[in-house]
Amino acid sequence: MMQKVLLFIECNEEGVIYVEARVNALISTFLDQPDFDIKSCLPIEIGSPEAATGMLHFFECGGLAIGVCVSHKLADASTLGTFVKAWAATSLGLGHTVLPDFSAAARFPPRDFSVKRPAVEMKMKALKAKVTGGSLQRPTRVEAATSLIWSCAMNASKLSSGFSKSSMVSHSVNIRKQVVPPLPPTSVGNLVGYYTAMAEESGIELKEFVSDCERVVEFNENPKRLKGDNVFEAICEYFKEIGNVMSGDDINFFICTSACTFGMYEIDFGWGKPIWVTIPGDILKNVATLIDTKEGDGLDAWVSLNDEDMALFERDPELLAFTCLNPSVSGPVTRRSSL
Repeated sequence: MMQKVLLFIECNEEGVIYVEARVNALISTFLDQPDFDIKSCLPIEIGSPEAATGMLHFFECGGLAIGVCVSHKLADASTLGTFVKAWAATSLGLGHTVLPDFSAAARFPPRDFSVKRPAVEMKMKALKAKVTGGSLQRPTRVEAATSLIWSCAMNASKLSSGFSKSSMVSHSVNIRKQVVPPLPPTSVGNLVGYYTAMAEESGIELKEFVSDCERVVEFNENPKRLKGDNVFEAICEYFKEIGNVMSGDDINFFICTSACTFGMYEIDFGWGKPIWVTIPGDILKNVATLIDTKEGDGLDAWVSLNDEDMALFERDPELLAFTCLNPSVSGPVTRRSSL
């Protein structure tokens, strides 16, 4: 018997918890090999049911780190970007403050919805050149990275288990531009759709993985499925299909999510633009989270696998040919303020 859970938000206008901390270390030491230490910058554990909170760490050198936590029930990466941009603009007293748009809640009101990562930096140019071919001549960074991670994760699963399984990858898509009529880019909410790609066996060429990942093009070029009530119905159908897939033991299911192109490196609270922006890896296995690098020509990827698969994944020659495991992200730290 399926249980239904009622979720609601109680607004008491008390704001969120904000904590400041002093760190007896240099930020360059912290960023030299961040690995999983990045989670120490967060005020609560990943996956915690607590309310959204913020935390500011001041380092001895004058550098600082801002950690923000928000519930995925309420917000996606785009909403998080809008919130932090608005926060930064307000702190600077700018007249052109980014204003969050809450109109999406009127168009898509709550409904009953009861249905049955080490950091990796991509060497993007070489990877895109390798996977180019077939019907997809110019893969995006996210398509190329997803294909590489998915392929290597499948190979690791095959080696650790001793046999091959069919595999499915699910990728999130920002639907603000795809819905009819489109929503403002500053719309607040968890406004994501999904596309999936399927592979029957591991060990196939990366070009074939990229070809499977072309489903995102079909998703973006089919606005009829995202018109009116069809948005909710389309996403519900996706979850029903995925639920059936995940309930079986004969398939490996991977999730890939992207926080790219949301302008996180342009955010300035008055201390200058960030050296590094990241979203820590998921607590679930078989999840990859992608985000831009500062230069904008590569990706950071947080990949979560079980211990056996991760040990093989980290040694995969094809992965190592295009990535740098747990790279240093240190940069010059100067004392500067525009306040």
